[in-house]
Amino acid sequence: MGQDNGTAQPNKPAFWRAPRLYQITSLSTLLLYGLFWLHFDISVWQVAITLGVLN
Repeated sequence: MGQDNGTAQPNKPAFWRAPRLYQITSLSTLLLYGLFWLHFDISVWQVAITLGVLN
């Protein structure tokens, strides 16, 4: 009951505790990767609107 074994676990930043924020970050990264590296046929305005709606 509530025993401490003396090992401290590092705390993750609050940002990574929320799965929704992690998902938005991952999908945004993939979207930008597709736009700039893979040269998907999508305009910068479409990317801006997509990322703006997510938040």
